[in-house]
Amino acid sequence: MGGILDVSDAALDEHGGRVQLNLNRNWGSSQRLSFLGGAEIRQGHSASHSSRAYGYDDNFLTYNNIDYLNQYPIYGSLSSAQRIASGIGYGDVTNRFVSLFSTGSYNLHDRYTVTASARKDASNLFGVRTNQKAVPLWSTGVAWSIAHEKFYGIKLLPLLKLRASYGYSGNVDNSRSAFAVIEYSTAPDPLTNQPFATIPAPPNPELRWEKVGILNLGIDFGFINNRISGSIEYYRKKANDLLASAPTDPTTGFTSLVLNSAVIKGRGIELQLQTINTTGIVKWSSVLLFSYTRNILDRYLPAIGTARSYAGAGTTFNPAVGKDAYALFSYRWAGLDPLTGEPQGYLNGQVSKNYTAIRNESLGSLVYHGSAAPIYSGAFRNTISWNQFSVSANIIFKLGYWFRRSSINYSSLASSWTTHSDYAMRWQKPGDEVHTSVPAFIYPLNSVRDEFYSFSEVLAERADHVRLKDIRLSYTYSDSATKLKWLKGGSVFLYADNIGLLWKANKHGLDPDYFSSGLPAPRSISMGINVAF
Repeated sequence: MGGILDVSDAALDEHGGRVQLNLNRNWGSSQRLSFLGGAEIRQGHSASHSSRAYGYDDNFLTYNNIDYLNQYPIYGSLSSAQRIASGIGYGDVTNRFVSLFSTGSYNLHDRYTVTASARKDASNLFGVRTNQKAVPLWSTGVAWSIAHEKFYGIKLLPLLKLRASYGYSGNVDNSRSAFAVIEYSTAPDPLTNQPFATIPAPPNPELRWEKVGILNLGIDFGFINNRISGSIEYYRKKANDLLASAPTDPTTGFTSLVLNSAVIKGRGIELQLQTINTTGIVKWSSVLLFSYTRNILDRYLPAIGTARSYAGAGTTFNPAVGKDAYALFSYRWAGLDPLTGEPQGYLNGQVSKNYTAIRNESLGSLVYHGSAAPIYSGAFRNTISWNQFSVSANIIFKLGYWFRRSSINYSSLASSWTTHSDYAMRWQKPGDEVHTSVPAFIYPLNSVRDEFYSFSEVLAERADHVRLKDIRLSYTYSDSATKLKWLKGGSVFLYADNIGLLWKANKHGLDPDYFSSGLPAPRSISMGINVAF
């Protein structure tokens, strides 16, 4: 037949205009006023096209005509057939945005600062009603530089500043529309052989912006000579009208729709600390970043009742109200059947292999592990300099969360040859259940059984880890070092990135950051030179 030639092209056009007014006014050295206001308009238009030629001969630039109507058996599949994919597709999207914005600040005696900002954003994604197309956003804040007060007398701490702010920000998903989305198929209907179209998303007149209200309280500090400086910030936020997949009445033709159906409350602490450890011939400085973040689902409409809706990989939004937004739930594990090697769970407190009934249990039947997103995270960078040489290393950490490791799925193995190394550890004879939790390969296949095993607690792992992110070695030189008048200076550097894990909580050798992609991020080493003439 020859080869397969895929051709795709895309074009993106963007146009924008911006009008801005800046105003700065000082009254002596005691008062300062700054104001910025304006308007912005943007339009982005993207068009794409793809095609496929079968039996392509790159010597003669020829290809073969293909029968796209009839179904053909799939190679390697036990019992399935499908049409040959045409590979033809067209796309055309236009997004328009209009914004009005303003921000200002007033400072008195370098001690008291008041800030305020407001903007109104509109988009063509939300229909024709003005109150749907535009959303007002605003924020305001105050700051107090205590160290500049006359009564302040802590010489050891020359920088001390308190600040607070509150406001709303907005998010928009360009892939969603208030109007019905219709997709025309390039292949005919399998029953009538006539052209047909599908509606992947019905009209949603209630589609609106996501709005996030955030309260920030912070302290900036600095000790004498900046030997120790940094900031501590506490925040609370409430995200309203979040887009999430919600079940709907099946008589509409859809089992679920993406709606403004969720509310998430979050809180957190962020710490930034810089230290100058030594200042002699050998200079050593450190930067520590630490954050604590917790996001809890406060409301989700409508409520979901069955366990199958909550058990998952933890990589998507979880609809369990009162739990982490990316919570990890699992089916309870009762080991393998010693006679057949089938996975076993619990139904009404009893060991069971009725997987369908287990999936239809309530949320309370599941095991809740915790968040699938890091609760604690941060980085610690150290830099040491001697003469013109400098070396820095950055260590990052993520703690307090879980992930689900992958394993063998026999349905995927039979249909698409998707295999896994756990296949070699599968149950094969009575007694194997003592040293393995991988089910037996049983035919006929049962996709519900495979799902139960994939989302069982035996595959849930702690994701905590510490990683050596990067190391940089550099040498800085000046014109006096080279004795070349035309060379003002420069530097030479060697940089290594994504070096590897220093510690991980799981015992399977898995990198929690890349467990689902199959391929870890590659290590990279680069070197370069900067020259100033």
